[in-house]
Amino acid sequence: MTINNIHKTIFLFLSWLVFNGCTKEIDLGLEKKPRRIVIEGNVYNTPGPYFIRITLSNPALSNTTGDGGIDYAEGIKNALVIISDNVGTVDTLVPSPDSIRRTVKFYRSRTSPIDSFFLDDLNYYNGERGFYQTTKLKGEPGRTYTLKVIHEQQEYSATAFMPPVTVLDSVQIKTREFIKDHSMYKLPAMYFSEPQNSTDYYWTFVVGNVNDPNAKIPLLYSTREILPYSIFNDKFLQPYVNGIYSDFTYTKNSIAVDIIPAYGFVYLGSLTEQHYNFLKTIIDQLQSDGGTYKPTPSTPPTNISNNGLGFFGASAVSRVFTFSPDFY
Repeated sequence: MTINNIHKTIFLFLSWLVFNGCTKEIDLGLEKKPRRIVIEGNVYNTPGPYFIRITLSNPALSNTTGDGGIDYAEGIKNALVIISDNVGTVDTLVPSPDSIRRTVKFYRSRTSPIDSFFLDDLNYYNGERGFYQTTKLKGEPGRTYTLKVIHEQQEYSATAFMPPVTVLDSVQIKTREFIKDHSMYKLPAMYFSEPQNSTDYYWTFVVGNVNDPNAKIPLLYSTREILPYSIFNDKFLQPYVNGIYSDFTYTKNSIAVDIIPAYGFVYLGSLTEQHYNFLKTIIDQLQSDGGTYKPTPSTPPTNISNNGLGFFGASAVSRVFTFSPDFY
């Protein structure tokens, strides 16, 4: 047998081992892992109520979502939930109702008066899904908020400081190229002064309605492929930010979409460094393709005590109302 034939035989044998040798099924035993409490929520400087959601962790690798991207996590419905602030307010939260009765405002065109209609609709953020809402708390920048949750004789707590936020001066709708497929899509560009004597962390998102001042910031839940917010810090920002995009955060396989289909409020919100790092960990994992140089998946750095998961935050926001160029 010649040297070339020997090399060829060895190569074919090794190839057979690679493609046929690793067929053993591996049981990760995820369903055997103990389930942990997950606590999520935020206090804002906008009118309440503010929401806290309490669920049990899901050991599955997938996350099935339904209407509006709302997941089917198992809600905890019998917890005692209290939020207090450092000026003496104590608010015991109540389960969110099953339905919403409200007046919805809308524009027929840019120049027409705001019209409205009465809505009695199913509330996806209800107590059955583990949502609780405040009754009297008012968010104020500079205050510290303490969350306490008691469930099955276990107590969980978290503290959140609300940093101030700079004023959002204006918003312009611009067209941007999505690098993945070179498609073009429209999104808001924000303009504001950036404080230079502090280290600041931000998130930004869009609420598509005109129900002011009673519009509540929605719970920022993801769909399968999009997080409805983006985050950034001030490391490379100039004293005046002359247009930074308010965009969604896209996962590995998602496609960009227009942010404002007709009109809405563009929000710029403050974050603490801890809250920013929590969101960044989630984003890094959702955008990872599992490559060698991607970060190893890890549990986001929670501020919930007693081995709980999730995050309790407080954010001041500034907002600007804007129309899409396609809305007349």
